[in-house]
Amino acid sequence: MRQYLVRHGQSVSNSAGRVQGREDVPLSPLGVQQAATMAAWAREIAAEIEELWSSPLERARATAEPIAATFAG
Repeated sequence: MRQYLVRHGQSVSNSAGRVQGREDVPLSPLGVQQAATMAAWAREIAAEIEELWSSPLERARATAEPIAATFAG
């Protein structure tokens, strides 16, 4: 089994140079673009993806959702 690890896209705290820890902050506009780029990459390997796991934090979910949409249903 192959595993792919994807870090969340840039958050608004990242873009401001702040450490966020478990603070629940959204993606920055760049982070949204990064998530879309990862989703495009995921389309290329969709047949290999069996599961997708994400942190419940908003920035992680907002990164995972476009990826999940590439191989859902």
